[in-house]
Amino acid sequence: MLVGCLRALSAQTLPPLEVFVCYRDGDGQTERALLSLGEKELSLVHRMVLGSSDNFAAGLRAGIAASSGDLVALTDDDSEAPPDWLERITGYFRDASVAGVGGRDVLPSETVLAEVVGRIQWFGRRIGNHHAGVGGMRDVDFLKGVNCCFRGDLLREIGVDRRLKGSGTVIHTELSICLPMRRSGWRLIYDPQLSVTHHIAQRQDGDNNHRGEFNTSGFGDTTHNETLMVLEHLSPLGRIAFACWSFLIGTAFTPGLLHCLRSVATGGEPATQAVRRWWATRSGRFAGLRTYLLLPRPTQLVAKRRP
Repeated sequence: MLVGCLRALSAQTLPPLEVFVCYRDGDGQTERALLSLGEKELSLVHRMVLGSSDNFAAGLRAGIAASSGDLVALTDDDSEAPPDWLERITGYFRDASVAGVGGRDVLPSETVLAEVVGRIQWFGRRIGNHHAGVGGMRDVDFLKGVNCCFRGDLLREIGVDRRLKGSGTVIHTELSICLPMRRSGWRLIYDPQLSVTHHIAQRQDGDNNHRGEFNTSGFGDTTHNETLMVLEHLSPLGRIAFACWSFLIGTAFTPGLLHCLRSVATGGEPATQAVRRWWATRSGRFAGLRTYLLLPRPTQLVAKRRP
């Protein structure tokens, strides 16, 4: 999949200036994949070799810091962009108020479509749906990492929050990038017509919670990250509402007590699994709250949007 991703980037009508591939030391599969590329595909690739125990956030952080472009696009190794992807992305940044742009990641098996995309509701409920968005271009609160681009100076200034947890995959890195931009008055644009194909590869390190499996530790890390990022984004009243809603109600994926009881009563999933999911969610919420209270984000001078 990495080979397909890089070949798609090398075939862009507006060629990228540089492509960073970030991977762990000792990752022979990635090394062999890179060696299988032709000279054209390899000519732009910069290898960012991480420590053997570094996670996804470390790789993303290293790639962003090493970048030099006025615009920096992010994607995943299991995606393929159409030839005009980068050329179309650049057009949105003619508007000086736009900090980031993203679009739909088309999943081969997905049939559900959604109008609401990339929103944090006032009480903290997060609505993604980037893979299913329909309609026109609109402002959103956050983008999805498989298909997005940001102003390089802003992205390098904000970086990726070091408090995020995850042994391999680190879920919600996008929130740590996008929400500070939104709080500083910048616009983030989502256009479902700006799409990439997302093949959905299996994740490493036992975290396939978004791939039909359940891993307690990974799920707790995911919930910690979401809780921390959302708490920082909300108003004081919104934080109180989020605490009440998330612990008592929640969602089917990150259930509060009532969602857990409903799942058990209706047979939505086996009782043992439902309780494990609820307990991991509860633990992650408490961990995120603890990080928010005890480890505040370092003061950031995120550039305010110009009037």
